[in-house]
Amino acid sequence: MKKMAVSLLILTLILSIYTDLTKGTLPVNRHVQEEPVEEMKESTPDRPFYKATIMPGQTLLSIIEQKHGKVPVPINKMIEDFQVLNPGVTPEKLQIGKEYLFPSYAGGDS
Repeated sequence: MKKMAVSLLILTLILSIYTDLTKGTLPVNRHVQEEPVEEMKESTPDRPFYKATIMPGQTLLSIIEQKHGKVPVPINKMIEDFQVLNPGVTPEKLQIGKEYLFPSYAGGDS
């Protein structure tokens, strides 16, 4: 009797693992609705900018300081300008090897 109970338990366990690996246990929405993509405007931002590729260890501040030396605007303004040029990207989430637009403060404007 014990052998049969253990065998049923092992069979149930194997069947459970097989089902979990093949079909999964969470329901999956197979009909994904596609959201309409808004057309991106190829407009040039009002503020002057330049492109730069992120290297290991670089931050928004280090890249702008490397290009301009001391920056004549507050860091909050720099972050705002960066986010306007790169919608949906925060300076904390910069990825190595990706190219981003950075605000140019060459004229010393704020």
